[in-house]
Amino acid sequence: GPYCYVSSFINGVFGKQWYQRRVRVIRGETKDLLALLKKNILEEEIRLAEEQRQRELEEEQQKKEEEKQRRQEAARLKALEPPRTPTPLPPRDFTLPFQFSRVFGKMGMEGGMFNGPVGLCTTDKGHLVVCDVHNNRIQVVKADGTYVQSFGVTGTGVGEMNGPNDVCMFNGRNFLVADTYNDRVQLFAPTGRFIRTIGQKARRRAMFNKRGVVSKPKEETA
Repeated sequence: GPYCYVSSFINGVFGKQWYQRRVRVIRGETKDLLALLKKNILEEEIRLAEEQRQRELEEEQQKKEEEKQRRQEAARLKALEPPRTPTPLPPRDFTLPFQFSRVFGKMGMEGGMFNGPVGLCTTDKGHLVVCDVHNNRIQVVKADGTYVQSFGVTGTGVGEMNGPNDVCMFNGRNFLVADTYNDRVQLFAPTGRFIRTIGQKARRRAMFNKRGVVSKPKEETA
């Protein structure tokens, strides 16, 4: 009886102490294992980073070597090419290919005379069509200057002109005249007969100013 109570008391006291010591040992071992695991993980990360850096260095070195070989091969191929001799240019003749032929016309208001000729064109017959600006007319002459016809007088009416600066052939027959200071373009038949007027002083689209530029319409004010 008494022995059993004593044995139970001793086992209870010393068993509890043994359990507590065992728990402390396990906790210590666990802590050591975690520290060792962290150390191993850190070492592995360092090893992987070093391997990655080594691979990058090797790749860079390989690229440099390939570039060096490519340049050497290009230099070798260039050395094998025959030397290029520039082809000499033929001598140039800077003399004018035209020779003076004739002059025609003089200051005046009669047929074949001019006062400020500016724009001109040619007809299918080889005649010259000249803007006689300050005489406010268009003159047609032959290639040798022989007077053929003229049309246009000073004024602002239809068929009249004020500083015509340019002329061209329209549809191969009619004359299209830039009537500059009347702010319009006029169309004439081959005989000089007036056909129609295009445009007027610039206030809206399809109208012209004195430089022949289509002007933007002015904004209407309230």
